Amino acid sequence: MDAYQTISRFSTDNIQQATLGLLAYLGISTDVITHEQISVTDLIEQPSKMIKDICSKIDESYLVCSISDRTFQNNAEKETMDEIRINLGKYEQLLVFAIDFREDARITRTEMANLTRALNRASKSSPVVMVCRYYDNGIIRFALSLCERTAYKQTGHTGEKVGKVNILRGINPKKTHTGHIRILESMRLEKKTHTFEAVYTQWLNVFDNDVLTNQFYKELQNWYFWALKPECKVSFPNDINDDEDDKKYNPQNLIRLITRLIFVWFLRQKGLVPKELFDVEDLQRIIKDFDPDDFGSNTYYRAILQNLFFATLNKKIEELDFVSDNFLINRNQGRHKIKTFMRHASDLKVTKEEFIQLMRPVPFMNNSLFECLDNKKQNDHIYNWDGFSESNKPDRQAFIPNYLFFAKEVYIDLSKEYDRTSASSVKVSGLLNILKRYNFTVEENTPLDQDVALDPELLGKVFENLLAAYNPETKETVRKSTGSYYTPRPIVQYMVDESLVAYLKKSVPDVSEDVIRSLLSYNNDEQATLLNKEQAHDMAEALLNCKVLDPACGSGAFPMGMLQQMSHLLSRVDADNKLWEKVVMNRALNDASFVERVSDEEKEAHKHEIEEVFTLSTEYPDYARKLYLIENCIYGVDLQSIAVQISRLRFFISLLCEQQPDLTVPEKNYNIKPLPNLEMKFVCANTLVGLENIDKTRELFSNREILSLIDELKAIRHELFIVTDQHVKEKLLSKDEALRNKIMLSTGNCYVSGIEEKIRCKKNILEKLSNELEDAKNMNDNFVTETISLDLFGTKKETITCSLKEKRIKDIGSRINTVKGEIRRLTESLAPGREKAVNLAKQLTDWNPYDQNTSSTFFDAEWMFGVRDGFDLIIGNPPFGAKLSKTEKSLYRVLYPETQFKIDTYSLFVLRAMQLLCEDGMTSYILPNTLLDNYYEEQVRLKLLKDMTLYEVNDLNDKVFKGAVVHAMIMSFINQIRDNYNVRINTSSQLYDKPTVIPASYFLSQPQYMISLRTYESQDLMNKLSKDCKPLKDIVDIRQAIKSGNDKKYIINYKKDDNYKPILRGKDIERYVTKFHGLYLFYGKHLSCPRQSWIFEQPKILIREAGSKIVATLDEDNFYIMSSLYNAILIDKKFDLRYVLACINSHIFQFLMNKLTFEKTKGAFTKAKIYHYYDLPVKDTVSQQPIIEMVNELLHQKKIDPLANTIVLEKKLDLAVYKLYDLTYDEILIIDPETSITREEYENNKIS
Repeated sequence: MDAYQTISRFSTDNIQQATLGLLAYLGISTDVITHEQISVTDLIEQPSKMIKDICSKIDESYLVCSISDRTFQNNAEKETMDEIRINLGKYEQLLVFAIDFREDARITRTEMANLTRALNRASKSSPVVMVCRYYDNGIIRFALSLCERTAYKQTGHTGEKVGKVNILRGINPKKTHTGHIRILESMRLEKKTHTFEAVYTQWLNVFDNDVLTNQFYKELQNWYFWALKPECKVSFPNDINDDEDDKKYNPQNLIRLITRLIFVWFLRQKGLVPKELFDVEDLQRIIKDFDPDDFGSNTYYRAILQNLFFATLNKKIEELDFVSDNFLINRNQGRHKIKTFMRHASDLKVTKEEFIQLMRPVPFMNNSLFECLDNKKQNDHIYNWDGFSESNKPDRQAFIPNYLFFAKEVYIDLSKEYDRTSASSVKVSGLLNILKRYNFTVEENTPLDQDVALDPELLGKVFENLLAAYNPETKETVRKSTGSYYTPRPIVQYMVDESLVAYLKKSVPDVSEDVIRSLLSYNNDEQATLLNKEQAHDMAEALLNCKVLDPACGSGAFPMGMLQQMSHLLSRVDADNKLWEKVVMNRALNDASFVERVSDEEKEAHKHEIEEVFTLSTEYPDYARKLYLIENCIYGVDLQSIAVQISRLRFFISLLCEQQPDLTVPEKNYNIKPLPNLEMKFVCANTLVGLENIDKTRELFSNREILSLIDELKAIRHELFIVTDQHVKEKLLSKDEALRNKIMLSTGNCYVSGIEEKIRCKKNILEKLSNELEDAKNMNDNFVTETISLDLFGTKKETITCSLKEKRIKDIGSRINTVKGEIRRLTESLAPGREKAVNLAKQLTDWNPYDQNTSSTFFDAEWMFGVRDGFDLIIGNPPFGAKLSKTEKSLYRVLYPETQFKIDTYSLFVLRAMQLLCEDGMTSYILPNTLLDNYYEEQVRLKLLKDMTLYEVNDLNDKVFKGAVVHAMIMSFINQIRDNYNVRINTSSQLYDKPTVIPASYFLSQPQYMISLRTYESQDLMNKLSKDCKPLKDIVDIRQAIKSGNDKKYIINYKKDDNYKPILRGKDIERYVTKFHGLYLFYGKHLSCPRQSWIFEQPKILIREAGSKIVATLDEDNFYIMSSLYNAILIDKKFDLRYVLACINSHIFQFLMNKLTFEKTKGAFTKAKIYHYYDLPVKDTVSQQPIIEMVNELLHQKKIDPLANTIVLEKKLDLAVYKLYDLTYDEILIIDPETSITREEYENNKIS
């Protein structure tokens, strides 16, 4: 029986028999344990209310069989139900349950996962497979779910716990998707897998979503590289004045196309887009002369996809139409924009009316879902990014060949793109054929339950994946230039949960942390009952008040994670949404800017709109939760416009998946609520740059008239969030633009008015002084006699007589001249001052959030989001290692004076977060752990420790991001100054391990305020090692080596002339050994970093930059050194280089280096930076000679024979250095547990 026949049994047979048939197809022949049904609630100890509710929807339930090693033994006896119960936990087995849900019951993925998890707990250590049949809008479906069992994350727990539930659902037994067939075929067993462990491992791997998505990414990336090749003829108009810019812009244009099409594919999965639009046979009836294999035709992209993207999804059903004479009438009535009308009717075989009818099943989504990005002005150029035009001019139309969408299989040379010869013949398929091979789900997966399908997170991962692809224009990956990396979901989940816990502990103080954590979990629903009604109300209100920002949101991983958890939390405390509706309604109807601006009728309409949302959400309550959380709480910023667009798409999908279409009511948009406008929720801007002259701008805007205009603008933008009528939206957009211009001009007028008012005041003062002057001239004169000193010491004096009248006239005249000068200056400042005021205001008012393809050069939270007092939570994975121009570096040094010498974007985002947080607000970032000890981040660490409360450092240890070259950590800090507080440090690489608590004062006492648990654990010993010592940086000057910029060009194997210098590299030295390999460097200013020649032409210590141990030697032959070495030159003549060399190579320095560097793996450091050496303690002693002599002997022996056995001599040197630092033998064992020195040898000071 083949796969289709096996699956079809789920539409006709009893669920138990259908499951047995499926197992037989998979290679497992077994008999049923019993034909009798079981009660799931009886199996589960103390089932929760949630489980009881799920079980109430079950029609039939069976324990089908047990799969163990015995299953594959020919003579094994069949187990009874009682035997299975008795043997639970005694040996490894996989229990298979079959569940048949009632036809009238609606079953969600979460309910499937919770039931699977409950059965897993009931089965103790035996994992469970659950096969269930259910109905989706009257259509029979079945699903398989498998639960991982993992070791406990927290220390202190033993054994296993129930892990993530993977669900393969939505399988239609009558019309099965090829993606489902592929997965089931992958589950079929081979002979070698006939053991429990092999079966369980194979099925877990098949159900592993990462494997599925990686396969998809690979196919998609192959297609992307193929489409970028010139022979594919892909072309977009782009800059209409540049015919040769496809190479520059095609990467971003193709990424935009891919993400749009994937979004449409999710809609197709939801049943919201006709499948005929993607079927070749149907398309041949729709498109004139359609040939899917034609490289010279792009009729599919023009006639189908462009009309779908730009003239259907963003258009009300009743307004679907082609460009025609009717358009001119409608345009004059202000009803439509030409970009939203269909075109390319000449490409169609069907009539316009028939095509419109074909598109009618597509509900109206949003006015600006896929805004056509043509005729966009930018930098005095006009760009047609989409080319949605009927013009035959090449600067107007996009061209994407049909073949790129429909190719069945073609082999392409991608060796250049992948930089490997094995990629010279890579199989590539058309884009639609790739999409058709996979199963999609519109519901975002969570860390605890996920579909075995491609979920909307795919949009983000595809974006990240293609960012990592080679860009022919820059000769590098886009990701490297932007520093962007996609964050794995479990890390997002951890950071979101910890941030919400911190916020809710502060906002709802009478709810304990344990209860909050339980509510956030997916494992226990009973904690919700622990909240009284007042606490539940406070929790809902706190969530509505929470302002969350991701300042580098990329494709929306953190905002989406936050939305999921906040919505989940609301479902736990307010299952029926009664409290949520109350707090939302109260907020909406009492918002000051709204109440003062609108009429009673508009207020009532707004109230009705909210009530309607909650009414529609009765069956799908998460829709109302998500909608108002998005509206009030979640914000994102990114520098890349395409990333912002993808974030919006993911949020659109998250709302779509909470609605169920009804295709019988097109007049109600098939019961699909149009999506909100997210332009004011995710903006394209440079987060790191605030407004120029922000204080002056704020002062200008403090005028009552302007504040009123700003409040009106905020109200319009708030209204734009939910408006769906295109005509109304256009009116509001016009009002928005008019208000921005009015604010700009009013700022100038207000400035002038303010100055004129000052001039009037000065003139009034001048008039009073003039009157006083006239009175003074008419006053009677009196004379007084005064004695004045003529010298400094008062020895010479003179008596004079002066007129009081003349003195008064003189004083008033002086004051009149001063006031006249002030009036003159104010008058002269009117014109330039007005211009300056207008320019300051123009920074803000020029920003148009509704232009989807431009990026703001600044970010201002109040202007862009209406957030005046800062954000409660800032969360994200800011870019690091991004390339900055000289101009950007200069700007950031001014904006962030804490940055020193070398600027990295991650530290700028840390400093910016400090500015954007509200009081007591919390930031949680993924950062490189170099921030903890990097010499150049000293002032950033000081600010974190003193001006903030450093809350947590969670070192992820292993590399989290594919392609990144640094280790990452999670760092959280709170905007609160505290004198005495503790920092939570976790270095175990397990997110949930109990942290070590360390006083912040300890880190403030460390050199450069370095943050390290390792130094704290050994602080007594480290203090002893530092006693009577000088830091290494005061004894030697450690410098970077030469960087040639092109080794192949400048390094040769002979000395051509005196400009060629002998060189050493990292691999050319060992401890006390140099090995010259006859290489010479063409030295000079042409090198990338030549350094100064005098650095090399003197005795020096050479230190290898990377490796498992410190490796150093002495160079007295004036070698020039390359970039894998450090160069240490003596500056304190009291010390001898040989003595310093012994200290550097000692186990003591190795021990200290391991403690100081966070890039540590199993006792080794991968790469020590120069600054890690700076504060290593060198014993300040006059007794250097014995050590110098031993080092001389070592160097001598190694020079004669680099392989000479110097073990005894090095052992003696170790002993001498240990004695130098006055260590006990027990302390030596801490420093070097594997030391070969015995206790007797050390105490007798004699090596045998």
